[in-house]
Amino acid sequence: MAPWETKELEQLPAEIASLEQEQALLVVQLSDSDLYKNDSAKLATVQTRMTELEILLTKRFERWEALEARTK
Repeated sequence: MAPWETKELEQLPAEIASLEQEQALLVVQLSDSDLYKNDSAKLATVQTRMTELEILLTKRFERWEALEARTK
């Protein structure tokens, strides 16, 4: 494995944790009924970001698995 891949592998857990933390904050926002009643623009933004985060997390977990497999 190349040195940059080793560094990437070391950084992935923190990157994933950060994305998951952002996702958790958005879930809290989505649980607020006022968001649905009063702020449709923000609701759309939050939903879009949630979708983006799901895609990013999937890619980061796949990359982590691929790099882990190369270490064995």
